[in-house]
Amino acid sequence: MVYSHATELKKDAVPSAFGGQEWPLGAAAAACFGFAVAMPDLPGGGADSGSYHPYCHAKSLAYAVADSVPASLQTLEGFGYGWDGHLFLMGYSEGGYTTLATVKEMETHAGDYATALTGSACMAGPFDLSGAMRATFIDPAVLYPRSYYLPYFVLGYHGVYGPRLDPLAVFAPILLETGADGNILAWADGTQDGLEVDAEMGKRLGMAPDAICLRSMFNPPWLARELDDPGYATSGTHALLAENDLWDGWAPTKPILFRHSPDDVNVPYANTLVTLDHLGQEIRQRGGDPAILVSLPIGQAGDHISHTEGALIAIPSAFPWFYFGMPDLDTFTRLRW
Repeated sequence: MVYSHATELKKDAVPSAFGGQEWPLGAAAAACFGFAVAMPDLPGGGADSGSYHPYCHAKSLAYAVADSVPASLQTLEGFGYGWDGHLFLMGYSEGGYTTLATVKEMETHAGDYATALTGSACMAGPFDLSGAMRATFIDPAVLYPRSYYLPYFVLGYHGVYGPRLDPLAVFAPILLETGADGNILAWADGTQDGLEVDAEMGKRLGMAPDAICLRSMFNPPWLARELDDPGYATSGTHALLAENDLWDGWAPTKPILFRHSPDDVNVPYANTLVTLDHLGQEIRQRGGDPAILVSLPIGQAGDHISHTEGALIAIPSAFPWFYFGMPDLDTFTRLRW
């Protein structure tokens, strides 16, 4: 199993440094279910801290995980363990996005990889960047609880695309002003964690960190030209977001478990619904069975299960789903997950 970690802004909050909150879950999966669990640092963290993390850039993340597979198998062999030939991928939040990006890469370029997938769990990821996430970016009524995601995203894409997404043009002037406390570019450089960056932005904007509207963080002329209608349809930013959507132009052939809370504010549930709809259509058009897409919501609308709370439910449920042979939805539900 290759387990992709969720969003971590601080460069040392990665599995190789026993940072972040998820490495104990990988260890528990190994101990309880007999999986060999690899948890690679994603680009820009750990030993790769000299570069900026390409946050939600599909190809960069997919290559990182796919390339970890042969290295992990070599390490497994070096320790004298056997392998039964099954390869599972899983992740939640950005880890869910990374996992689905890797599934897409390994399924659409199968000839480039010596090891075939067995199945994956792609949970609560921002799979629909050009639709569901763009709607969250521009909605004046949404107070976003983890506003550091936005500079992380913009700076990550700037690292990949250069001037096609220029932070100096994107952000509101008040956030770019350099004071004794720095500015948004310095806050999100990877030396602080997300909570610290949220607090810095809240102080600069004069509001509680969890009361920031993402729309207020944009430079108004850039926002009108790049994300608002009618300019968005043909804007360069739309093209970048659409390039990194994960539901378009391919059809999975191996089982995928989707789990997501309908009340998730950080990564709206629409990301999973859109992805299920499009991938199901693609599978049908190619003569496959869309039942390989197993979707079990985390609670119901109105249960108010947050993004973080959802992780505590979803991640432990993925391990038995793999272990019990990736059962269909009815069987999985009867197992009380």
